[in-house]
Amino acid sequence: GLEIMLKAFQLARTVITGLSLGAADTALRITMDFALARKLYGDSVFAIPHARRLLCDAFIDLLICECLSIASARSIHVEPEQMSLRSAISKFFVPVTVEKILKSLSVVMGARQYLRQEHCDGVFQKIYRDNAILSLFDGSTAVNLNAIVTQLAQLTRRVEHAELSNRLTRIFSLTQTVPDFDPAALTLHNKGRDSILQGFTLSLEKLSSIEPK
Repeated sequence: GLEIMLKAFQLARTVITGLSLGAADTALRITMDFALARKLYGDSVFAIPHARRLLCDAFIDLLICECLSIASARSIHVEPEQMSLRSAISKFFVPVTVEKILKSLSVVMGARQYLRQEHCDGVFQKIYRDNAILSLFDGSTAVNLNAIVTQLAQLTRRVEHAELSNRLTRIFSLTQTVPDFDPAALTLHNKGRDSILQGFTLSLEKLSSIEPK
């Protein structure tokens, strides 16, 4: 029973990041609408350099979280045997980063973040409150960091894998199909394997070969 539960956590931790992404996306849209409509010092809040920087940084962080979440979700199909680590990374990084995003956006919203009237009827405050629970259940931040730490030593070993390039392409491509999910392939430990980490050199080589347009 314990083994089944721990393997199920690998799926739950991966898909739960979608809740954080939804919260961040909605909060960013609400804040952007507010920044464009709210007039301050003779112009919109968006015209203030600091507010604009916070909004841009929040959008970039959201894109990073989306990339990680999509790759992790595809990994469930492509590399289920490596999900013990990848799910923990996703569950740690995405909710914590979204909490940082919401905190930055609250600075732009100012006092409006607390109000239930006027701008979006207090939805921002609801999102801010509800999102805080996501880093706690299905493994808290500390639990997921511990799961990552226990496997780091083995991951430092160089691993040669003939199919590494194909695996990475299937994980990160949005056009290639993925195989059906095989729950029997889930394991409690990565056994020193992680295609993304061990494929950094390969990824850097491909990036270097891309000519800027």
